[in-house]
Amino acid sequence: MSCEGVAQIYVAANQVLLEIEEDPNVHDRAQAIGTAKTNLANAKSAFDACVAKEPKSISSSVGLVGVWNFDGQPGPVIHVNFNTLTIDMSKFGRPTATGYIIGPSEIWVSFPDAGMFIGTRSENPPGQPRTITWTNGTVWSQDKLVLKQSS
Repeated sequence: MSCEGVAQIYVAANQVLLEIEEDPNVHDRAQAIGTAKTNLANAKSAFDACVAKEPKSISSSVGLVGVWNFDGQPGPVIHVNFNTLTIDMSKFGRPTATGYIIGPSEIWVSFPDAGMFIGTRSENPPGQPRTITWTNGTVWSQDKLVLKQSS
């Protein structure tokens, strides 16, 4: 299974745990929480092993680094170091997020105040910004630097 697939399982396991913790009507809640935590720990171990085994190249970070726009405002700043990344969310009064490059156009990120998400970067036609579409439906955009040839 690819790192992208393992990351999706990890995100889903985290979501299940959050839903169980928030629902007071879950039958045998303590056991359900325990099982969900075990599943999450197993998913995290598989994810960590996958990321360690399949480090992505520097080329995976091309078009990822820099300031991104959210709701039309510049804010999130992505920094990449090999296959790990940080996202400075201070413009929104939020803590720094951390994550990994998990595929040619996919990143997995843990936002301490919001949860884990997978972002898919896309290159759009010339003149259009590149985007990251997150698994929660949020879209970030980044203007491309366009160099004109001299005539």
